[in-house]
Amino acid sequence: RCGHNTIEVAKRLAIHPQTVRYRLRQLDDLLGDRLQDPETLFEMELVLRAQQLRLAAAGHDPGSAERGGSWPPQGRGLGGGGGVGGAYHASS
Repeated sequence: RCGHNTIEVAKRLAIHPQTVRYRLRQLDDLLGDRLQDPETLFEMELVLRAQQLRLAAAGHDPGSAERGGSWPPQGRGLGGGGGVGGAYHASS
């Protein structure tokens, strides 16, 4: 749904954008060229959507706040974080 837009993916999953980048690298290491194969991508999306339907039928909302809130944390933007790839760095 979001392609490789790490900021949009992070917002949808309520996780840090750097976590998205890390997980995409892990998928690339694991699946390699298969991530570029349209048939494989279709099969993976089909399985993931079936899982969402199964969870919804069991009474679990896959898009709920159970993931721990939203990104970015309130009062903090994504800009000006600096670092590799524009990663967000919270100040202590």
